[in-house]
Parts: sequence; C-alpha cells; structure tokens
Amino acid sequence: MQSKAKSFHYYIRLIMWLTAIVPILFYSVYLVRLEVGHYAQKVDMMSTQTISELEIFLKNFDDEIRNSLNMFTSNYALQMVDENDQYAPLVNASIVQFNQGRAYKDIAFGLADGRMFTENIDILPAGYDPRTRPWYQIAEKNPGDIVVTDLYKDALDETKWTITYSKAVLSEKDKSIIGVAGADITLVKLEDVFEQYHVGGLYRMVLLDDTNRIIASTTEDGQLKMSDGSQWRESTTERQTISFDGKDYYSEPKSIQFMGWKVLLLTRRSTVYANVFKALLPVFVVAFLFALLVNEVIKRIDPIVLESLDQVVESIKQIGEGDYNSESQLTERAPREFVLINDEIESMKSLLGNQNSQLLRQKNEINEQYQEINALYEETSAMNESLTDLLTQVELSYGLTVEALSNAIEANDIYTRGHCDRVKKYSLMLGEAAGLTGNQLKVLEYASILHDIGKVGIPSVILNKPTALTEEEYGLIKKHPEFGAKILSTVPYLKETSNVILHHHEWFNGSGYPQGLKGDEINLIAQIICVTDAYDAMTSIRSYRPEPLSIELAKEQLILGRGTQFNPQFVDLFIKIV
Repeated sequence: MQSKAKSFHYYIRLIMWLTAIVPILFYSVYLVRLEVGHYAQKVDMMSTQTISELEIFLKNFDDEIRNSLNMFTSNYALQMVDENDQYAPLVNASIVQFNQGRAYKDIAFGLADGRMFTENIDILPAGYDPRTRPWYQIAEKNPGDIVVTDLYKDALDETKWTITYSKAVLSEKDKSIIGVAGADITLVKLEDVFEQYHVGGLYRMVLLDDTNRIIASTTEDGQLKMSDGSQWRESTTERQTISFDGKDYYSEPKSIQFMGWKVLLLTRRSTVYANVFKALLPVFVVAFLFALLVNEVIKRIDPIVLESLDQVVESIKQIGEGDYNSESQLTERAPREFVLINDEIESMKSLLGNQNSQLLRQKNEINEQYQEINALYEETSAMNESLTDLLTQVELSYGLTVEALSNAIEANDIYTRGHCDRVKKYSLMLGEAAGLTGNQLKVLEYASILHDIGKVGIPSVILNKPTALTEEEYGLIKKHPEFGAKILSTVPYLKETSNVILHHHEWFNGSGYPQGLKGDEINLIAQIICVTDAYDAMTSIRSYRPEPLSIELAKEQLILGRGTQFNPQFVDLFIKIV
C-alpha cells in the first residue's frame, strides 16, 4: 500500500510542477523572440544610418579628389615640361600646393618618357618607372577620363595597399599622352567615420572591395585597422553567423555605391546573449521563488487527503480488474467528501456485480441457443445438398429432353443433320463474346439446338425437295418458327426459349418473318441465332445446294447482310471469332 501511495504522490507532484513550469517556459520563449526582434530592429536601424552617412562621406570624398585632379591636370606647366625642363620647378611647386590639406596621401605626375614628379621622389625605389604602375596603365587606356585602380601594393611600402585616382594629360597639339597624374588615397578619413558610429560597441565594421577583399576593419573599441588585403571567405549576400578574428559574430551585409564596396556590420553573439539573459533574469528569479512555493504547498498537503485518494484509486482499480466483491473502507480520519465518493464507488461495484451475473446467465443462454442453431444449420446444409443433387438431375433431364427434340428435327430433315449442334457451338461462342452470362447462355443453348423444332410439322418431301419450292410450299416453310414456338410454349422451362425460336428469322431491317419485327424489337438471343444459323446453312450441304460455300465467301455474305438481315454488331464480332 505504501509503495502505491508514493507512486501516486509522485504523479501529483509532477503535475503540479508541470503546471508551474510550462507557462514560465512559454513566457521565456516569448521574451527571447521579443528581445531578438528588438535587437534586429536596432541593428537594422543603426546599420542603415551608418551606411547612409558612409555613402555621403565617400561621395564627398570622391568629388574632392576628382576636382583636385582636374584642377591639377589643367596646369599649363604640365603641358610644357615635356618640351622644356625649365617648367619642372613649376610642376613640383604645383604638387606641393595640391598636397596640402587634401584627403589623398600624395599627388604625382609621371611622364611618357619615364620621368617622375612627386614629393616622395627621394624615397622611390631604384629604377622606378611610372609607366609600369597600375595607375599609369589604366589611365593610358582611358585618355581624358579620371579612372580609379583596384587595390594594389604601395611602391613605398609593399605591406600596405592603396588605390589611385589617375588621369592622362594630353598634348594640345596632337592629343598624344604627355603623362599621367595620379593621387594616392590613404583612406585615413574613414577612421573618423568608423569611430563616429561605433555606438558603445554595438558592432564592428569590415570594409570590402568589389572582389570581397578586406580593405579595413574596426577593433571592438572602435579603432580603424587597415588590412593586408586578405580575402573575405564568408558569403556577404545574407545575414549569417561568422567567425572573425577568432570570435563569433552575426553579420549584416550592406552595399554602398562606391566602386562596388561593401560594409559588413558584425555584432558579437555574446552581446545578444547578454541582452536576452538580462531580459530573462527577472523571469528566472520569479520562477525560482514560485517553485519554492509549489514545493512548500506540496509538502503541506494533508497526508490524510493523500491516503484517502490512494484508497479511492484502489477501489476504482478493483472495478477495472473485475473485482466486485472486495470492499474498501476508509479510515475514520478520512474527509467527508472522500467518504461520500467511496460510498458511491461501493454502490457502483455492487450494481456492476449484479449486472455481471446477469450477463453471465445471458451468455450461457446464448451459448445454448447457438448450439441449437448450429444443429439446425447442419440439418439445412444436408437438405441443400439433396436439393442440389435433385436440381442437377432435373437439369440433366432438361438436357435429355432438348436432345430428344433435336433428334426429332434431324429425323425429319436429312440435310439438317448436325446443323443444330453446329449452330449451338457458334451461338455460344458469339454469346460469350457479346457478354451474355448465366441464364442467358442457357436459353441461347436450348434455343440454338431447337430453333428448327417447328420443321417436324412440315412434310419431309418439302424439306428435302431438291428443286425450287412453290410459293405455297415456301409459305409453309415460313410457318416453322410459329410451329416451334407453339410446341415449346407448353413446356414451362422452355417458355423463354419458345419466344427466341419465334423470332430467329426476323430481319434487322424488318423484312423477316413471321411478325416483321426490326431492330431492338427482335429478341437479342434470336438476333445471335439469326447470324449463326445463316452462316452454318451457307457452309453446309442443302437439298437446294449440293456444294456448300467457302468460309470466306460465307463471311462476305454475312457482311453484305449487315444492317439488313443481321445486327451489324453481331456480324462484326462473329467474323472476328469464327
């Protein structure tokens, strides 16, 4: 009893715990989704603002460099220095002037003969030839236009990467290239923009070029760090979780309209988790306190109540096991409500016990009745077998009668000997092909054997006459369907057969005899015998035709009679199977 009580108490506690924890779990999931949504909205808003500001800066940055380069290349000294070295000081002075306070690192001018004008002329590597540099070559291919190179290694420091705006200077005489002016970009001003939008460490920024090469990135404290030009390996087409500098981030890819560059905004995953934990901390505290309260309530539940519950459950279990005789008594300390419940259960056990006894008595009565029914069934089965044998004998008698009648036909007409059997064979073949079943096939069999039974009332001299019949004789021959139907109508099991025999010389177009029926007015089985009777008559010896027709010629005659003498459907079907 005690082990069962513990098990029951366990489930009580489990239900109470689940009742307390499940709502908290659902609420926690709701808060997580809410916090992630707020985070995504905040990052999207900040990233959109950052990209907008960066686009404005880069546009102004681009305009400033292009304006400076246009002004520099319009200097008259650049046109003359190729012909007169006395203009070289003016070129150097212009370079110094344009380098002051500009966004670029250095403006330079390389001549088509390989000479170079720059403030850094003293530190250029030996044998430096501007014509071999990317900024010179790309401008040379696009004379008159300002072009921008891809990132390339700086000639003064190969550990750094730079881009150059360049423009070819053309001769006013023949438009040939005098040289190319170029402005190297240090990208230093990007640092101010990156630091300005660092927003308390919300995200890091990574700047990529159009080939996904890293140009620069910020550290977690917002400082700009120029890259060595390494390639960005992750996709930048969708939000994703990536690893950068050995740490996990969420990335937000954004594009800016400046040479196809892209900016990645990277947010530390730990930042998101910290925000979620901060939102869920009060919930966890409340859940913990609530769990303590639930546990205290469970411990303080009156043991008498739990014991009474166990006893009530045991009574219910006895009912489920079919034990209606055991009696469950509650202790004197049991609450009144449980006493009332237990009394009702005991009353139910008594009622169910009585009903069970009645059911057993009824079951015994049903078994006795079943035995009687089974004996009657066996007796009925034996009677059915006797009836089946009797029906078989009757069927055999019918067959013998039909065979006797068929022999009577052949005894009167020597030319129809074997004709009835062949017509039966052809008719059953055609009937089965046409879909006839059961009783229809039986009627077809009898009718095809007895279709000429009416000829027993016609003198044999007329039936076997080798010459043409007179009109009076032919009229008597045409009476044989009526004679046959009249003969068979007196036999009950041949009643339907007599109707078929009456119609087996009716034509499909209404030209037959004896009633001149046509189409669907003619009995369906009679239409089948009309085809098979004609076919066998044509392919066998008759008094008026000592030589039978060939099978092919007989088929042709059937085809000629389609729709006139014969049902077209049965002609087509018979020709396929004969």
